[in-house]
Amino acid sequence: MIAFSIFLDSSSNSARPSAIFKKMMLVSPGGLKPPEVETWDYFVNSGKEAFEQAFHKPAQSPEYAQYYGNEWDPEEAEQVEINR
Repeated sequence: MIAFSIFLDSSSNSARPSAIFKKMMLVSPGGLKPPEVETWDYFVNSGKEAFEQAFHKPAQSPEYAQYYGNEWDPEEAEQVEINR
């Protein structure tokens, strides 16, 4: 997050990345797939599926049932997609 905040603060002359870093690297971007395992793609799946992935056993979690166990109306589903 250091590099990201440097780019946001462009009002200062000392905010140039080259003044602080010699090299920068993108760490774990969403588009790179590790060769050993298949990763679950957050960007391709729906918001409802993302909430299911956040729980180890959604069916056994009272919190999941309370907040996410029912069907969402279209406005709720759209809001979840906007907030992702």
